[in-house]
Amino acid sequence: MIPDPTDEIKAIRRKLAAKFDNDITRIGADIRRQERESGRIYITLPKREPVLAHAAHNQPLYRSGEVRVIDMAYQSSPPGEQ
Repeated sequence: MIPDPTDEIKAIRRKLAAKFDNDITRIGADIRRQERESGRIYITLPKREPVLAHAAHNQPLYRSGEVRVIDMAYQSSPPGEQ
């Protein structure tokens, strides 16, 4: 039977948590220490602010109370009726 990679990941996570007494602050500090000591270049991206859908894309077409009347006499007929 092929071992499940999820089980392996969970075992590593449990081992890491036990090493630091399940303290997320200590786990994060150790990760940052390993990054500094590795000599590799790590980047930190700026925080992304969410774009609110209703503020950006859900604007009314007409002001409140404004009505648009379309005169159908000047409209061309659909292509199938020509």
